[in-house]
Amino acid sequence: MFSNRDLVAPNRPIYHKNDGSFNLIPGIPNPPDCKGNVYNKDKSKRIGMVGRKIGMTLQWLNDGTRCLCTMIHFPDNVVLSANDPETWWRLSVTGKQKAFGKRGPMWSQMVGAYNDDSVFYTDEYRKIFEKVGVPYKKFMAGFMVSEDAVVKPGTV
Repeated sequence: MFSNRDLVAPNRPIYHKNDGSFNLIPGIPNPPDCKGNVYNKDKSKRIGMVGRKIGMTLQWLNDGTRCLCTMIHFPDNVVLSANDPETWWRLSVTGKQKAFGKRGPMWSQMVGAYNDDSVFYTDEYRKIFEKVGVPYKKFMAGFMVSEDAVVKPGTV
């Protein structure tokens, strides 16, 4: 039988490398968009993700307290578009209400999830994905984000 130390020992060099940088996933460099972003926790509004609830499960805390946990599956989420506040205000009724609100200028970002076959969709819908060069998506959702949290289209 193995102890926990025997199982963890081969992975120890990965987790204990300390070259002064922080990696989101140990041993793998961060994506290029994460390096220079500085977020203001009070004013920044970040992008969301499209997911599907799988179910509920139980978890226990260190003190033995039982708590419910929701399981959510996040498939391949891809950013489809990013509209600046001026363009969003000009082209959309929703943009006229939300682009320049009390939080300041907000960008509109579209995110797509769940790959699907193109035969089920119209030409207009397909052009959205062909313009960005990503697979066709079944669901799309729009998010309002602040300028410091804008993600470029095509980012997974």
